[in-house]
Amino acid sequence: MLDPMWRECFEDKILERGEKYWRQGRVRQLHDQGDIVTAIVMGTEDYDVEIDLMDGMFDDADCTCPYAGDGNACKHMAAVLFALEAGEAQKTGHENEKTSRVSWREALDQMGEQDLRSLLADMAARDRDLQARLILRVTKELSAGQYDSWAKHLEKLARGARDRDGFIEYEQAYDFCVSVCEFLHDTASDLIDGGFFPDAFRLACMVFDFISGEEMDDSDGGMTEVLSCCEDIWMGMIRRADAEEKEQMYGLLTERLPDDFGSVEAVLMEADWDMKQLQASLRLLDEAIGKGSSDQQIGRLVEQRRYLMERTGADKEQIQAYLARFHKLPAVRQMQIKDCIDQGDDQTAIALLRESKKLDGDEGRPVMRYCEQLAELYRKTGQTALYERELRDLIFSCKTWKIEYVKQLKELTPAAQWPALFEQILRQPSMRDNMPALLAWDGQFQRLYDLLSQTARAEEVDRYESVLRQWSQEKTRDLYLRCLDRAMSFADGRSAYRKCIDYLRKLRTYPEGEAAVSQAAKMWREIYPRRRAMLDELERAGY
Repeated sequence: MLDPMWRECFEDKILERGEKYWRQGRVRQLHDQGDIVTAIVMGTEDYDVEIDLMDGMFDDADCTCPYAGDGNACKHMAAVLFALEAGEAQKTGHENEKTSRVSWREALDQMGEQDLRSLLADMAARDRDLQARLILRVTKELSAGQYDSWAKHLEKLARGARDRDGFIEYEQAYDFCVSVCEFLHDTASDLIDGGFFPDAFRLACMVFDFISGEEMDDSDGGMTEVLSCCEDIWMGMIRRADAEEKEQMYGLLTERLPDDFGSVEAVLMEADWDMKQLQASLRLLDEAIGKGSSDQQIGRLVEQRRYLMERTGADKEQIQAYLARFHKLPAVRQMQIKDCIDQGDDQTAIALLRESKKLDGDEGRPVMRYCEQLAELYRKTGQTALYERELRDLIFSCKTWKIEYVKQLKELTPAAQWPALFEQILRQPSMRDNMPALLAWDGQFQRLYDLLSQTARAEEVDRYESVLRQWSQEKTRDLYLRCLDRAMSFADGRSAYRKCIDYLRKLRTYPEGEAAVSQAAKMWREIYPRRRAMLDELERAGY
């Protein structure tokens, strides 16, 4: 039986997508050999998954998808484990174990030259992109119309992912972006191996324009990964380019530059440009600053210009003189404050912070930041009364939600005055979500227990289990059971049932836990006799 704790090895969003893949029937050829499980999962293409188990516990896994190739636990692995847990695996005899353990890399190493040539010829006959890659490897020349071929391939990938309205929905978006990353990585690698650095750069520009023009639900961040791949290639090619090639590459990037200097910002700021390109970027920033539509946007652009001034050799006086022109902007004053703190000029930093609190009094988050910095500087310089004043401002005026400032304030408050002050803090709306943590920290365990009993989920009780268990094991056990009863009343599928049932194992370790767990399982059977999936999961868990 598969230990349900395998879920702890996966991120929540990966588990969610893996379970969807399993429910959609994408797990095929699932074979269970006891300590080795193999399967094929259907995604943008078919991915091979191998799971290693040790005494029924998840030990390790491998998948041929790019996400797993970077060392991550992927949704394809999760889908296989969901299918295995549901009993969908076909048992395989150990006589086939040696064969099934062979990975594709091992199989490749074992093939002779003639077999490899024959296999490659069969694949190339059906794949024009592979044909082009082979020709490039041998001739070291790009074929005529190669860019058109790449554009057609990208369009083919998108066409398979778009719906009727041309939109790429959440379910298809990530796999589509992964396929674009794979194409860019493989094709750019061939170009780089052949010394075609400007062409690799242009290919990344083509992919950048293509992916930026697609309309999709990018909730999983696939587009960000594609843009990151483009940036990696740009940065690498700029490092290898000569002066003429850098000039061409710089021109290609600035063609894609919007008014806010944002889309290719990292490359323009960080790449190994010559002085000529850095000076050109300063001029572009000056134009963008002149067109700035908001203080926030202008402040960000000024910060970038300050960084480029440092790269081009400007001295501190020149930089400070430039920043003084934009002193009214909060972002610029933050730079000036940071410079003072870094230089150990605490008194000038304090004066700038006090000025900023007055100038930006209507801006909640910046003022909170000023108070935080002032509190730290007052603490550092031994100005206790001012330190306490800033802590009170943070809690009662800035509406901070950070518990650390409550803890610091308690150290400065006489013990007799603390209970009343603490009640005022608990009544602050900004502290509502932190009330359980505050009660736990202040040692008010009965109030914490009463609060969690009203609305908490078992996952939230987990955060306070150690302190509650030291206070009362029996009450902590009963609190978990109350939460699980509430969760089971709303549960509507195997995943939710398993989450509740998994907690029963933990409760066995509490005083009289075995009896309490048995009673809970019995009660669920009696209250929900028609929930077949729940009854099945209880039986699987031994209840």
